[in-house]
Amino acid sequence: MRESSTIQAFIEEGRVKGLAEEARRFILRMGRIRFGEAGDAVVSRLDSISDLEKLEQLGERLLIVSTWDDLLSAE
Repeated sequence: MRESSTIQAFIEEGRVKGLAEEARRFILRMGRIRFGEAGDAVVSRLDSISDLEKLEQLGERLLIVSTWDDLLSAE
């Protein structure tokens, strides 16, 4: 049976949400190594970002910034 476009849209939305959650976990994990434990404000700011491309850009910025504030200042 072929899935309807509505079902396909829900599946895609869930996939993107899952990728965004994984990106946030990656940023927090790598950031903890580089900057130390993230405070509640950092976690809240990351949780508020749902755009996968923006999260990927933050992951790349981990390599060039030196603090959580620097990382999120471009956000």
